[in-house]
Amino acid sequence: MHEGEKKAGRKKDFNALPKSMIEMLEIIEHSINKEMELDASPHHLAKSAVVAICDVMGGGMIYLPRGTALKRKLRSEALYSDFLSGMAHGELIRKYAIASQTVYDIITDERALSLEARFKQ
Repeated sequence: MHEGEKKAGRKKDFNALPKSMIEMLEIIEHSINKEMELDASPHHLAKSAVVAICDVMGGGMIYLPRGTALKRKLRSEALYSDFLSGMAHGELIRKYAIASQTVYDIITDERALSLEARFKQ
């Protein structure tokens, strides 16, 4: 996989996040990439990322969802992606360790969101 495909994959993973979080992830990624060239320590990488976020987003209000809500949304997008790639319902149930009805509900919800996004474009 070359760099363009990696970036496209990361952008797809970001779709579930609020816009401010997408911006923060991009800032952090840029900061870490820059600092890794200097072979920085984990502490220095973290400090650099926080400073970069403050430089770009400082002074404003930022909404951060709770971890459980964010993880659930990311799980739903991953499940829907697996479904679209041909994974059977039984496999999805086992992989994500959730009830059959939950799999159907997630697929229905994600399909609706996908269609809604297409019509907005």
